[in-house]
Amino acid sequence: MIENYQLSPHFTFFELTKTDKPQFQEANRDVPDEMLRNLYALAWGILEPVRVHYNRPLHVHSCWRCPLLNRALAGASSTSQHCYAQAADFDVDGIPSKDLFDWIRLRSRLPFGQVIHEPPSTVHLSLGKPIWRRSGEALRRFADTDEHGDVSFRYERIE
Repeated sequence: MIENYQLSPHFTFFELTKTDKPQFQEANRDVPDEMLRNLYALAWGILEPVRVHYNRPLHVHSCWRCPLLNRALAGASSTSQHCYAQAADFDVDGIPSKDLFDWIRLRSRLPFGQVIHEPPSTVHLSLGKPIWRRSGEALRRFADTDEHGDVSFRYERIE
């Protein structure tokens, strides 16, 4: 059985490996060592500074995704930084997601690779610059539904 432990003062291993799909929970907690290093970096370098700045609970919706879980998610990219434990989707109690998004991209000085505002309430934030993306990229996500009810996403760059 996998034990829970602190990755940083405010974030646990279980918190950053949880999923709302119970059939994948055990597989999603089997984190390879190289990804575990990324989880520590994400907790200390990205999530802790946001939590400390606002001094309010930060709720992680998605962080590490094992390949099995990622394939099961509609619209999830196979190149998602979640698959490398380098990204988190979260909100902060009492802080509008647009305000959180703007603070991160304009004033936080965090070493992020990408920040995405995912209305109505979530922000996606990833670690530093992957080789295929410019550092500090800010995007807003939009969901489009076709006539069959299938959802696709498009992104708008925010300067």
